[in-house]
Amino acid sequence: MTKRNPVAVFFLTIFTLGIYGIYWWITTFNEARKFTGDNSIPSGGKVFGFLFIPFFNIVWGLMLIFSKVPYMVNKVEEKAGKPKTELAMFIVFGIIPVVNCFYMPYLQSRLNNCI
Repeated sequence: MTKRNPVAVFFLTIFTLGIYGIYWWITTFNEARKFTGDNSIPSGGKVFGFLFIPFFNIVWGLMLIFSKVPYMVNKVEEKAGKPKTELAMFIVFGIIPVVNCFYMPYLQSRLNNCI
């Protein structure tokens, strides 16, 4: 896992109009998969690629918010011996539009605690 500055993740995503955000999601899922050795964590390519399938992308996006991302973060925390993050935090950051922009920096800060 690579330690990244959560503030930099936020601003790089904004300044690159989301391109860094795509890179961040792909690399974060790939690093988590490698770190935990858990192949049930989807690869970064799968996470990104499924967003382009019409209609399925809505279902996949919701699955990411409620299932895949919490599972990935909890597996990394478990491997690092840290307490697991409550699902409610993922729901708050994933659904409420006002705080949605802070979702990636929040996840990065949780992952940084595991390194």
